[in-house]
Amino acid sequence: MRRRAKGLHKVLNEYNQRVEEFVAEFPLRAHPRVIEYGDLMKLEPDDPFWNDDMFTNQNEPWAVDANTQKGIRHLAALNRGIEEKRRIGWEVRRAMRWAVDQHLKLRQIIDAFANPTDCPQLADILGHPILRSLTEAGRISAAKVIIHAAYMKVSNNQIIWNDFCNRLLCETASQTDDQELCTAWSNQMMSLCVPLSQIPGDIDSMEHEPNRTDANQRNLSPQQLGGHEEEEESDDENYRQELEQMVNQDMLDELANEAL
Repeated sequence: MRRRAKGLHKVLNEYNQRVEEFVAEFPLRAHPRVIEYGDLMKLEPDDPFWNDDMFTNQNEPWAVDANTQKGIRHLAALNRGIEEKRRIGWEVRRAMRWAVDQHLKLRQIIDAFANPTDCPQLADILGHPILRSLTEAGRISAAKVIIHAAYMKVSNNQIIWNDFCNRLLCETASQTDDQELCTAWSNQMMSLCVPLSQIPGDIDSMEHEPNRTDANQRNLSPQQLGGHEEEEESDDENYRQELEQMVNQDMLDELANEAL
């Protein structure tokens, strides 16, 4: 009995300490009473001390009914799923806006090669310290390689994302600028219907109208097409070699990271 009483004393002291800490933290809230060992020994089995209902909800369905608890968990999972879907919609729109802005900026730089001084971004690239050792023609060629690579990367991303993004736009909650975003995205996707040149720095072909390109292809025979492919492969290799002599690829990568 004495051994059990000693253990009960320890538990009671810890209980009283926790009650006092609770009162100090939440003085205005209801709390269990502090009780001494002697008073505890005098309590009857049905004394409210043993079950004051302050921290139990024995009559609430959500606390005792298994089906209600399961329904609450399913509802919480559904709400989390709805929130995740909404956030995915935000992220998709953010990615699309980034791609549209990058596409537009790079397209403006490409169009500015006819008069580089009118485009501050292109002027910054041409005047970058890495390219100062090159001739003016060399700087323009190197800049075309950088802009072409960046434009190809953004355009390829848009082509890969297109179906996925369009589906998510339809399946997620709309936002205020969806119409503007969809219009800009669709216009850029239409401009990508004509395959882009894979030759590094070949941005001149981007100025050709799609119908003109299609007409030229229809007027060529298969033999002529094959001949042009061989010539383009040879020109492509020569072009790469010339650029490698003008500026190291690592320098081009560094310049692209700084300028774009």
